[in-house]
Amino acid sequence: MAEPHNPTPGLFESFAEAISTLEKLTKMETKITAALEDSRVPWKESRKLLKCMSPDQMSNTTLFQFMQNLFFEAGIGRLEISDVGRFQLTFIIKECGVCSLYHTKEKGKVCFIISDAILKFFVKDLDLPCSVEESRCSKEGFEFCEFKTDLQPLGVYKIALDDIDRALIGDILGGRFATAGFAKDYEMDEAEVTYRLKVLESYQIVDSDNNVTEIGSTYYKFAQGLRALEEDFEPPWKGLATITSSIAAKNSFAEAMCETINPEPFIKVDSSEIVNLAEEAKKSKSFAELIAKHVKSMG
Repeated sequence: MAEPHNPTPGLFESFAEAISTLEKLTKMETKITAALEDSRVPWKESRKLLKCMSPDQMSNTTLFQFMQNLFFEAGIGRLEISDVGRFQLTFIIKECGVCSLYHTKEKGKVCFIISDAILKFFVKDLDLPCSVEESRCSKEGFEFCEFKTDLQPLGVYKIALDDIDRALIGDILGGRFATAGFAKDYEMDEAEVTYRLKVLESYQIVDSDNNVTEIGSTYYKFAQGLRALEEDFEPPWKGLATITSSIAAKNSFAEAMCETINPEPFIKVDSSEIVNLAEEAKKSKSFAELIAKHVKSMG
């Protein structure tokens, strides 16, 4: 009888290599878990990242640099941001710490730990529901590993905009908005007001003519309720030395084997899900209720 065909690529050249790689991966996974335990980020810092409209802008935020350092300390490699979309961020790693553990010539994606680490960082530490997929892997012959992070639109709306943005939307709805006047009232440059409008347009809150969209009207209806949800606390990079020490303390295979890693469930994101948001909002009494309905519908 012929041997059954095994479609799974052989990732290891020997049993000894498999055991060694498993041990290293488990250590890395434990480091990541330790790193994310004390890395919760306040909305005011996440907001700066979500308002970036280019990789260069995002790379210059303290939050991204913190994330980059955190992942490097965990042995993953140097994380870079290669593309910024409306609800999607694309990360790459050119010298991947996971891929370097596999010596086989077989091709296939192997960086599941990194996808899971990005997911956990966004969901647990940034309070931003998302899904993460490795779209390219250096083990497939690419020069880098690439990870697509799709952000849930409602989660982005909850955090991305501040009181000044809400005031700007209110002025437009009230027919009293003028760039120069708004800049004077809030003591800022007109260029900053223009940039805020571009951000609102990128998130479909206003259109290209600076008119508030249905989505924008819905957001504004519930905007006041968001202030009560936002907590103010010190960002985690204030205690980066403590976090780094925590990672090092959990660097034994024995400890790693005792850990139970529970990855967050992937949330499938479709930008079209926000189209009917205004209709659903009419039946909701609060932003929290609207989110609850939305999450339940995703089942």
